[in-house]
Amino acid sequence: MRRDLTSRLIRSGAVAACLVATAWLVVPAGAVIAGMSALRPPLPANSLGVPQAELNSVDCLSATWCTAVGHYQSISGSESLIILKNSVWGAPRPGPLPVDAAAQSNAVLNSVDCVSIDNCVTVGQYDSTTGPAGFIDTEKAGVWDSPRRTPLPANAIAANGSTLESVSCITLTTCVAVGQYANAAGNAPLIAWESAGKWNRAMASPMPASAKVKFTNQLSGVSCTSWGNCVAVGQFTNVSPAQKALIVTENNGVWGVPFAPHLPIDTARDPWSWLFGIDCVAKGYCTAVGVYASPPVGSSSTSGEGLIVTEVNGIWGYGLRSPEPPGYLLRGHEVQLMAVSCTSVGNCVASGQLTVGADQRGVVIEQVHGGWGNATIAPHPGDFAKPLYETLAGISCRGVHCSMVGQYQATLGQPAEVVTK
Repeated sequence: MRRDLTSRLIRSGAVAACLVATAWLVVPAGAVIAGMSALRPPLPANSLGVPQAELNSVDCLSATWCTAVGHYQSISGSESLIILKNSVWGAPRPGPLPVDAAAQSNAVLNSVDCVSIDNCVTVGQYDSTTGPAGFIDTEKAGVWDSPRRTPLPANAIAANGSTLESVSCITLTTCVAVGQYANAAGNAPLIAWESAGKWNRAMASPMPASAKVKFTNQLSGVSCTSWGNCVAVGQFTNVSPAQKALIVTENNGVWGVPFAPHLPIDTARDPWSWLFGIDCVAKGYCTAVGVYASPPVGSSSTSGEGLIVTEVNGIWGYGLRSPEPPGYLLRGHEVQLMAVSCTSVGNCVASGQLTVGADQRGVVIEQVHGGWGNATIAPHPGDFAKPLYETLAGISCRGVHCSMVGQYQATLGQPAEVVTK
């Protein structure tokens, strides 16, 4: 089962090792970069003394109220994790599980969406007594109900499992979730939806005509602007075979023909690409982020660059190579944008990771009035260790305030991390 987006790409062979070294950017403990600060959030009382935790998603309704989800290692195994911010980050707790969870549930929460304070929906995956499966849980007035297993399409192979990667809600009882499930042909992208408080049987997403069904195909992100109007992103494998970024749009309740977006002009020949996150501020106005393959430089293999694709008035433009932080303008590194949050048309913030040599740093990139720039290396808590591992997998912005979540390498363990802007 997937535990972070980096390992997805590594397992697929999409990300090549970096062969060109660049000087490591030293950040003093407790430093603030470009108005950002980092902290290590608390974990439940039953967590290991050597912490292992990761936050995958966050949703903030204001600068002082957020919900973040992920997973952590407890004394009895891996468990799903929910952490709240009510002025300060605290109240960490294990997430509830479906009744058929195995003794070692290995549960992970991948995404959370909140419609109001203490009213949220979260999705992820767990090990049931019959195999791995996706699940959904709803918080009502501060109380998380009994989670339910994802209702899969009729052609699903239950024993081979499923996962839900992202959820978007219009109301607490009207949501769409996306991910992946297994059928007889292979791994297929999954769309599940809730209406009037009931999760209906999920469906396989439409696929491009060039997709190879016996390869991995999945949806990683979804954003809805009203009921029946959503956009989902992910990846599919084409006849090359190569992994390609995928966009599929729902208009008035009908999912249309999916397509691979146009990539930046500096892409490698027959490049791989993947879209991880999307945020839509209105119907026809969306921003999606991910990674794509650019040509090799010198003796290095093909490099991964941050990918930004924007929809304006219902038309998706050509992909944009994300800007790099100062000092990282030469290739010889890997960039992945994993999440994006937009406050209005043309004003977004994306987060992810930048790998240089042995170090992997969190990276934050801002769009202001339609222009992408101000790429910044994220700070990290003071107990970091080298070589540094850091990733920012989730982001949520309200006004000028943003909260980003992920994981970093500490002198003791790999704790969860929160970066605030």
